[in-house]
This record gives sequence, C-alpha cells and structure tokens, in this order.
Amino acid sequence: MSLTSQPKTQVETDTDAILEAKRTALLATAAAIVALNNLHEATWGLPDQRLLDVLNDTGPTDVVAAFEEYYQACVGLQGILTRAGISTPVALIAPGRQLQVGDDGLFAFVPDPVIADVIPEQPVNPSSP
Repeated sequence: MSLTSQPKTQVETDTDAILEAKRTALLATAAAIVALNNLHEATWGLPDQRLLDVLNDTGPTDVVAAFEEYYQACVGLQGILTRAGISTPVALIAPGRQLQVGDDGLFAFVPDPVIADVIPEQPVNPSSP
C-alpha cells in the first residue's frame, strides 16, 4: 500500500504562495520594529549633552519631522502585527527624555518637577483623646 499524496491543486498552490508571502511580510514587519527599536536606543541612549548636541545640530524642524515619522512608522507597523495576532516585538514609542525648545531655538531637557519637601498637615480628629 503506497501512501503517496495527491498533487496540489492550483488553488492550493496559490493559497500556499500567498500565505508564505504573508508570513515573510510579517517577519519583515517585526524586523522593521526591531530596527526602529535599535534607532530608539541609539538616540535616547546617548548621554544628555551628546544628545542635545545632535538635536541642536539637526535643528528643531528636522528633529520634530523625524520624531513624527518615527512615531507614525511605529504605530503603523505595530498595528499590522496586532491585527495579525502577533504581540512581540513591541515598538518603543515614548521618548527617553522630555524635551523643549527654548526661546533661543535650542533644545533643552524639560526639568523635573520640584516636589516640595513639606509634610502635609494631618487632619485633626476631634474625637481623638
């Protein structure tokens, strides 16, 4: 008794080709997210002054455009994987530090908020002894 399989129909062959192309596209999408995450790390991993030097050398208009392009790429690619039911990798979207452009047109880091070193008053409970 021979266990030979029947040759695939043209529909089966075409379906297999489409599914393989989809798998390749999803792998490429995941690889693109990894590459964007590497860009995120290369940018935000710079020490503070070196990052400011690069951003200020590039200029606010180009930096804002690049950040917007990066954001749109991350959201779009992540959406493709999410709709395909793939949860990893996850695109790193949040900036590593908060920035602002000063009146001089140069980037600076947004200062951390100052938290008062004051102990709040405790409410007085009139029924306590």
